[in-house]
Amino acid sequence: MKQNTLTGWVASDYLVPVSSNPANPAPPAIQTKTGTVAVDILNVRAEPSLQANVIQKLTFGQEVSIVGETTDWYQINVNGTVTGWVYRTYIMTASYSIKVLEDGTNVRTAPSLTASVRKVAKKGEQFHVLAKEGTWYKVELPEGTSGYIAEWVVSIVRSSNNNGTIEKKIIVIDPGHGGKDSGTIGSDGAMEKTLTLNTALRLKQELEKTGAIVYLTRTDDTYLTLQERVRIAHQSHADAFISIHYDSSPTLASGMTVYYYDQQSDYPLALSLDPFFSNGLSIPYRGVRFGDFHVIRETTVPSVLLELGYVNNPTELAIIRSDAYQQQVVADIINGLQRYFNQ
Repeated sequence: MKQNTLTGWVASDYLVPVSSNPANPAPPAIQTKTGTVAVDILNVRAEPSLQANVIQKLTFGQEVSIVGETTDWYQINVNGTVTGWVYRTYIMTASYSIKVLEDGTNVRTAPSLTASVRKVAKKGEQFHVLAKEGTWYKVELPEGTSGYIAEWVVSIVRSSNNNGTIEKKIIVIDPGHGGKDSGTIGSDGAMEKTLTLNTALRLKQELEKTGAIVYLTRTDDTYLTLQERVRIAHQSHADAFISIHYDSSPTLASGMTVYYYDQQSDYPLALSLDPFFSNGLSIPYRGVRFGDFHVIRETTVPSVLLELGYVNNPTELAIIRSDAYQQQVVADIINGLQRYFNQ
């Protein structure tokens, strides 16, 4: 029997794209939102894969429209012309601020050099960004109004409260597990709780040489609850909290990962560590990822959780136990902290 067909029109807002290839489904549709590049150089790829061709490179502070997403990737549109994929942890969707570069900078009533001047800003003055319109930032003014500043007379503020050096900064290091909680156990009996404490003690010793004030949540084979670890971070008035762990997997996996929870508080710290871990480790680097872990979710200070390698991978275990690897990890963490506090 011949089926009747009907052709007509519907609004595209009520449709979701469906891929014709079941093995490569279309990304879930999302409401378009704006993001800002949060790293110095960001590759835009043709597909959501690190093996896909790079079709463009973006720089820190560039604004993009996010038109689709997967678990790890954003599909973006740049200036309405180039559409591609970027690793989502390198796009900042939270609000940000800009800083005026010169005295006498005009804040105008509209995004145009011919618009009237609403305010004259001083060098170093900062404004919260409400939106980006072409080459102009729409900013919030102290009196509750808004105005426009040209992008070529300002810089984006990478971090709002971390000016200074690592000296005198309070760093809390959390060696994961301990006591009755052994954590992951390797095939040769190596326990994660022992590895995390050894790394934390090394890190404390080297950090103190820089003038930092360092506290450990535990200094021996003691069991602490997750809540106790968070409380130590708060009671210490920490400037940064770093939880040290080693990973495991039911399959043979490899590499180290930096996890953050809060995009505004934790993400800048994670990004500061990223360039050091991504260059020169003797195991693969898996990048910066979101992680819903209690010790970084419940802290109110900038926090990251580091998984420094897979204990249940015998080849990797031999590497992560070595003095060379431990020294490199400690040096990378310190370099990342110095970068973070000097932004």
